[in-house]
Amino acid sequence: MQIIAIQDRQIKNHLAGLERLAERRKKNLEYHQFSILRPILASLVKFDVQRISSEMKLAARFLWLLLRLPLMKRSIIILGIAPYDIRIVLLCPFLARHHVYMHNSWPTWSPLATSPKPKYFGLTCKIWRHLVPSMAKGIFCVSQATADSIRYHYPNWPECTIVGHSIDESWIITHDELMTKGWSRNVVYVGRMVAEKGIEDLIKLATKLPDFQFHFVGSGPMVDTVLNAELPNTRCYGHVSSRSEMARIIDTCSIIAQPSKSTSSWTEAFGIGVLEGMARGLVPITTDSYGSLAVLGPGLRNLAVPQDDYVSQFLSFARSFDTSRNMALRVKSWERAASFSTDAIATIWESLLVRTEALA
Repeated sequence: MQIIAIQDRQIKNHLAGLERLAERRKKNLEYHQFSILRPILASLVKFDVQRISSEMKLAARFLWLLLRLPLMKRSIIILGIAPYDIRIVLLCPFLARHHVYMHNSWPTWSPLATSPKPKYFGLTCKIWRHLVPSMAKGIFCVSQATADSIRYHYPNWPECTIVGHSIDESWIITHDELMTKGWSRNVVYVGRMVAEKGIEDLIKLATKLPDFQFHFVGSGPMVDTVLNAELPNTRCYGHVSSRSEMARIIDTCSIIAQPSKSTSSWTEAFGIGVLEGMARGLVPITTDSYGSLAVLGPGLRNLAVPQDDYVSQFLSFARSFDTSRNMALRVKSWERAASFSTDAIATIWESLLVRTEALA
């Protein structure tokens, strides 16, 4: 049975565990992106010829898929769509004869809570409430918070299974490498350089901790803010596409920071950057966003602090820098990251095929 992933934006690493499972079972996994107009318009505004061509090809592939779906053999559809996205009404007729499973990371599903898509005075909430049970066979949730919220607000929806994002085993350092890794007063941030990621807090920390070096990996408008601060203990690398270069930067550090701040339209749903740092032997210090808590788990919960207290709590940790204590945290962090290996997450995705084969 073929597996087709349909996402708002094509992000293959969100489904690396499923891809590993498809390889194990010798099944074909096909990726598609259903967002068409917005990416093309954004490319036209920037006059990015290469991106325009790429987005047009993605759009053409998806439209061809829509034409084929009603005639295809019954397939497994993984639908990655934001809560209350009205486009589910357009997609539903094409998916009707297939085994549809939703894949979601949004942690707050209350009809009264903020969400990334407009609710049109509650209309889309009503549509989703009635459509999802008839359309989907199950829901794969990136975090416990997502699953708990769906179960509470929509108890008649299909079963939720928790399956996080994953890290390739080749990225996780060995136990020997972990135990011989030196300690340094180097802090790294990996992610988008935007205000809601808490970059201002890291600039404050760099000012207060001149004996620490702060490394910023990522692109966005806040790069200029860091550079304009002209602090001698900060360095911006921009977007780093090379995994070996990323590993080199991260391996010089001992702490990975994620001071994310939730807004009315965005929250950190899963801290993949933090997880990657932990897999290389770094100790995380994060805000208590849903995404960070999902990654840290109960054993490292004390390293996730309220967003308004991030600077003071980070300073407290830095000033009590103790090698033996931090080594224990390092081992805990590494062990936690290893539980998100691609093979481990693929085993959780296995329930998808078991469930579908039972329906066939």
